[in-house]
Amino acid sequence: MDRAEELRDALDEMTGLLEPTEKEIQRLAEKFKEIYSDNVFRHSYYEISQQLESLSGDVRDNICDIIDLVMQRIERDCPSDNISKGMTKLYDHLKLETLRLARMDKVSYLSEKAEKALSEAQELNSKSQIGVDSLKRRVDGFHGQSITILGIFSGLVLGFSAEIQLLSESFANIDNMHMRNMLLYLLIIGFVVFNTLFMLMYAISKIADHSIAVLCKDRDCTTCTENHRAITRLFRKYPYILIFDLIIIVAIALVYFFIK
Repeated sequence: MDRAEELRDALDEMTGLLEPTEKEIQRLAEKFKEIYSDNVFRHSYYEISQQLESLSGDVRDNICDIIDLVMQRIERDCPSDNISKGMTKLYDHLKLETLRLARMDKVSYLSEKAEKALSEAQELNSKSQIGVDSLKRRVDGFHGQSITILGIFSGLVLGFSAEIQLLSESFANIDNMHMRNMLLYLLIIGFVVFNTLFMLMYAISKIADHSIAVLCKDRDCTTCTENHRAITRLFRKYPYILIFDLIIIVAIALVYFFIK
């Protein structure tokens, strides 16, 4: 085993020593005496750096403390210039590399902390944007509802005003009008006014983006898989229109054919 490998083994041995005993310090001192007794041997800074990179910060600091104790023991037992110089360089390299790796660990920690803060900020911003979008939709919905309500009331006022005016004119001439004609006139007025009001509310619902249709499996008929025809689609979404119109049409037919 060459001296470089013996040095690596000695450093590996120190990784498992938390509080070395006097006996362990003495054994390590003997190893380092043997390693640095050769005047030609020089340890490799690169190999030491590579070995320390795989260790945690507290283990690296502990190795430096143990090396310091070993150096004190060697200087006390065998104050040799060559061994002291070699150990001093080893200690300096270990301290420098420990300091460098500690700074790298700190930079890595700060980088991870910054990335975490950035991620939290982005998540908070995303939640805020969701809240803003939700509030915007509510505001837009409020405006749409306001437009719908105002439009409906306006349509109702206009419709009832027209109907009342027509009814007033018809009742004013009731003495000169035949019963069948009067009933037909009233039914036709009801038919026209009702459908006009419906078309008005339908147009307002489209502008305000609020449907007045009866609940269906799919409000969007263009994506409905059942592909209903026009009459079926009208009956499913607006049954009250068809029912009312059918009643009026049947009533008009009955009045026209059965009342003389």
